[in-house]
Order: sequence, then structure tokens, then C-alpha cells
Amino acid sequence: MTSATLPILSWPITDKIKLAALGLLGIWIALMANITIIMKGPVQPDTGDAPTDVRAFPSCEGFGCNTLGGRQAGSSVCIITNTNSSGTGSASACFLQSGPRFIISKVSGVVLLNETTLTAANSNVHFFGQTAPGDGLMFQPSGQNRAFNFGGRGSASSAFQDAVFQHFRIRNSPGTGGTSSNAGQDAFNLRKGVHNVIFDHCEIMWTSDEAFNFYHHDDFSIGEGNDTYNLTISRCII
Repeated sequence: MTSATLPILSWPITDKIKLAALGLLGIWIALMANITIIMKGPVQPDTGDAPTDVRAFPSCEGFGCNTLGGRQAGSSVCIITNTNSSGTGSASACFLQSGPRFIISKVSGVVLLNETTLTAANSNVHFFGQTAPGDGLMFQPSGQNRAFNFGGRGSASSAFQDAVFQHFRIRNSPGTGGTSSNAGQDAFNLRKGVHNVIFDHCEIMWTSDEAFNFYHHDDFSIGEGNDTYNLTISRCII
């Protein structure tokens, strides 16, 4: 009987090293594939549906929380660089811009605010008041001016929408109402179909009239479609 030998035993040493290396590579690939499968977990079927609960920020609660704010295509960043009531670098200029945007602040202090009306063209904004250094920004409307009108008093097409205002402080001018210099001062008026708006960690004080006005189709000539809806006021001091 003759003894048989494996052909591999007669291979040159370089071929044996190559074979061993290929074997180790195969084992490594198998292990990596197994780890990847474990990390990804079971594959879920693709239903083709878009997410229905994309919140404006993780802790948001309420009907306004699905607002996109500035998180839209073509979004920009507007930076507040001074406390002027208007002009380049002012808060007012950032609020009155068009197009989706995030507003942050490099300055702190008191902003003497003229009455500001925001319409559909100024929608899609997220104001991060917490980015202001030190004691932050405080907005003070002058005279009998309201701080902000959302939607204005025009047609339904002026509806302001998709906005988040965080760490927003308003202190109206001193006064006691009646015939004083701040009689009739409001902070926020929301009308004409305004929707998907969040006020979070805001402080509204010293208004001689309302802090928030939410109008229910105040112009009956244009019908029910102008109700304000999907609004959130959370963790605010009023």
C-alpha cells in the first residue's frame, strides 16, 4: 500500500502563505457582515410614507410641534449683531426677511421695537433667543405699539406660518393702561389663518392689554378659513 499525500503539502511556501491569507480574509469578511446585520437590526418594510411626527425640537408638546420652522430647503442663518430698532444686523431685519431661516444673536441688551407685522412672506423661521450672550435680548415696544402682528389685517393670503420662537422676552413700556403712554399695548396678535407656530420659554410682561390674541376669523367677509390653528405656547411666563 502506498501512502497518499495532500497536494497542498507539496506547494511552495509562498503559495501556502497566500492561501492562509485568503482564508483569514474570508473569515474577517464573514465576521464584519454578521456584526453589521446585528447593529442594523431587522429590516423594516418600506411603506413609502413620510415621517408624521418630526418635532420642531425634542421636548416640544402641543399642536404646533410639527412645524418645520427654518428646517426647509434653501434655509439660511440671520445673525443679530446690534440692538438697533431697524437696519442691517438688527432683529427687525432678521424677522422681516423672506425665505426659511434660523435667527441667532451675537449681542444682548434691550431692543426698542417698532410695531412689526409678519405675513406669509416672512414665514418659515426659527428664532433661538438662547444664543444671545449674557442676560440675552429683551424687546420693548415703543409707545402704544404692539410688539408683533402675525398675519396682519389683510386677506387670508397673508397668513404667517411655520415659526418657532424660543427664549423670547418682551417687556412693554411702563404704564398703567387707560390714558397712559402704553394704553392698548399687546405683545402678540395672531390672525388671518396663522398656523404652525410655537412660543417656547418666552416671557411676556407689562402689557396693558392682551399678551396673546388668537383671532377666530375676525373678518367675517372672508369666512372660516382664517381661523388660527396648530399653535403651541409652552413653558412661558405671561
